[in-house]
Amino acid sequence: MRLFHMDQGTGKEVLVVHGGPGFPPAKPWSAATLLSDPYRLIFYHQRGCGQSTRPFERAPKRGVNAFSTLHDKLGLPAHIGDIERIRRILGKDKLVLMGHSFGGLIAALYASEFPEHVTALVLVAPAPRFATFYAAATGLSPTEGEAAVAGAGGFMPYAIYLSMGKRHDWRGALQRVTSPTLVIQGDADLQTVAQAEGFRSLLPNARLAVMPGVRHFPFEEQPAEFAHLVRDFLDTTLSTPRVRVLQ
Repeated sequence: MRLFHMDQGTGKEVLVVHGGPGFPPAKPWSAATLLSDPYRLIFYHQRGCGQSTRPFERAPKRGVNAFSTLHDKLGLPAHIGDIERIRRILGKDKLVLMGHSFGGLIAALYASEFPEHVTALVLVAPAPRFATFYAAATGLSPTEGEAAVAGAGGFMPYAIYLSMGKRHDWRGALQRVTSPTLVIQGDADLQTVAQAEGFRSLLPNARLAVMPGVRHFPFEEQPAEFAHLVRDFLDTTLSTPRVRVLQ
């Protein structure tokens, strides 16, 4: 399994887990340049999308094993396993993880599964609910949106949906995350601040930072403010000395 990657900056590695699933960045985020000293942001394309290996050129043949094949090759356990594989390739005992949207869930679940290998966690607009986006797009109320997508898999490929389970409860797993965590949420996002606060409340050592007027991509909409929030959190958590620029 080949995972494409690109990076920005030098210094302490920060592994970025993109959203979607299946929406890898074509280039490093705009905020990455502002974090590039003393941090090195590593962006990788998750398996099955972008320039990384695609386990299937077409869907598996229908049959008893089709779903299990999808799950094994593209499900959540495979994505969590990829982060662990990247950690070993980097030769790091501990990682700093930054996950956006659905990638926030992957990063948090990795931190739950391997708490001893995570130093700090940044979750950006983590794991939005598909019903919220569907309701906004169709003009339905949130309740009507929930009803409309009750039989759908959500905003994710079949493999991810199969591995999650439509009604799977991740609260117990998230409560096992021990690393300091920063949750960043825009107050103009379709996912509400209240939903982000609900996610934050499941994490034992987390705080929420709300960015006014920002939607779902704060690292592009307000890169300077986003970088400031992340830098302050990581500098404090990792005790990284600030670089003073002489003018």
